[in-house]
Amino acid sequence: MVLQSPINVCKDAHSGVQSDTDMSAARLFVAQTQEAVSRRCLRLPAQHNATTTLGQFLEAYHRLEDSLERADPTSLSSSLSRLFCFSVWIAECYGVVLRNAYSKSGIPGSLSTMISSPECARATGVDRLRVSFSDIVRNLDYYQSSQSATDPEDLRPLSQVIPEFHQILVEIGRQHDVDIATKLNEMLRAPGEDALPSLELSPAHAASVRSFEPVVNRSYCPFANKARLWGAQPYRPQLTLSGNIRRAAETLKAFTRVARREELDGFVIALPNILFGQSMDRLSLALRTVLTTMRAQDVQCSDILDRTSVTAKGWRFSFLGEDFFVPVFAPIYGQDHPRYTFQADDQIFVVFQPDSSFHSRMTTDKKKLRKEIKSRFREGFQPYTCEGRIEADRFLPSRYGGDVFEPWYQIETAKDAS
Repeated sequence: MVLQSPINVCKDAHSGVQSDTDMSAARLFVAQTQEAVSRRCLRLPAQHNATTTLGQFLEAYHRLEDSLERADPTSLSSSLSRLFCFSVWIAECYGVVLRNAYSKSGIPGSLSTMISSPECARATGVDRLRVSFSDIVRNLDYYQSSQSATDPEDLRPLSQVIPEFHQILVEIGRQHDVDIATKLNEMLRAPGEDALPSLELSPAHAASVRSFEPVVNRSYCPFANKARLWGAQPYRPQLTLSGNIRRAAETLKAFTRVARREELDGFVIALPNILFGQSMDRLSLALRTVLTTMRAQDVQCSDILDRTSVTAKGWRFSFLGEDFFVPVFAPIYGQDHPRYTFQADDQIFVVFQPDSSFHSRMTTDKKKLRKEIKSRFREGFQPYTCEGRIEADRFLPSRYGGDVFEPWYQIETAKDAS
C-alpha cells in the first residue's frame, strides 16, 4: 500500500502543506505495494484457479500491446499499472518477497525512486518486454502443470524475472510520458474492489496456512515468522483421510516444483484434532496414512515405508525427488513442548519442509546454528525431546514424561486413520 503521512495534511491549499495524495505519490514502496495488493485480492470471495490468473495476465498484456499501438496515454497508464499489480500478485502467490528480490537485483525498494531515476532502467523496449513477459508465463506453466514441456534449467525464477519486468514497465511509461506512480496510487487507494484485478486465491493463502499462524508467530525458531508457506485444501469430512491426502498431493506436487526455485519453506496440511489428535496412537496412525498415501502419488519412487527402510541410516522422506522433514504439531503436546499449537487447538498440522528450505536459510555454520536454535527453545521452556533418535522419530516425538505408542513406520499398512 501507499504510506500515508502520520499527520492529517489535508489542509487548505493556501497553507503551503502538501495534500495527502501528493505526499503519498512521493512515497511508494514495493513492500507496502505487495502487502496492499495481497490484502485487496484476499478480500474477494474467490477460490484458487491458477488458469484464470494466468488467463487474465495474458489478457492484460494484450491490452498493453493494443495501448502502445494506439498511443493512448490513458489506456497505456491503466494497462501498465494493471500488469504491474498482476505481477505483484503472482509474486505473492509464489512466495517471492519483492523487497528482497529487488535488493538482490540491485533495484531500489522505493518505486518512486525507480520511476524518477532513469539510471535505474535497463535497456528496454517492447521486444525486451515480450522476453520478460514470456519468462513469467513459462514459469507459471512449469509450476502449474506436471506435464509442462518447459525446461526449468533454461529459465530464470520469478524472483529474478519480476523485478526486471517492473523495470521495463516503468521505463515504457517514462518513454511515453505516463506516470505509473499516480495510477498505482489511485488503484491501491480506491475503495471499490473492482479497482484491482480480480484474481483467484493461491495455496499461499490457504485456510490451513492461516490456521497455522499461531504456531508460526510464537515459535522460537528464528526463521518461523519469515517462512513462506503453501497449504492444502480444507479437510472434507465426507472423504476418508486417504481421499483428502490424494487431493492435497496435486498441490504438493506444484509446491515441490516451486520450492526448488523460489525458496518456499513448507506445505501445511490441517486435519481435525477431534478425529486424529486425541491420542499419540491416533496421531501415529494419521501420520502413517498421510505419508503412505502421499508416497503412492509419486510415480518416481518405489520405496516402501516399512521399518527396515525407514530405520536405515540416512533415510529421508522423499517426494518427487525432493527430501522433506515432516514434523507433526498437535494440541495433545503441552504448552512446554516445541510441537505445541497454541490457540490452534482444534486442528493438527502435518508440515512438509523441503531440504531446499534448510539449505537456503542455513547459510552459515549449520551445526552452530542448530545448537543456537535448540538453546532458544530450551530457554523458552520448550526443550527438544528427540535428541539422538532416527529421522522418522523426529516427525512425531514423544511428549515429556514418556509415551508408549506404536511408531508410525511400524503400523500395518492395511490400517487407515479415517
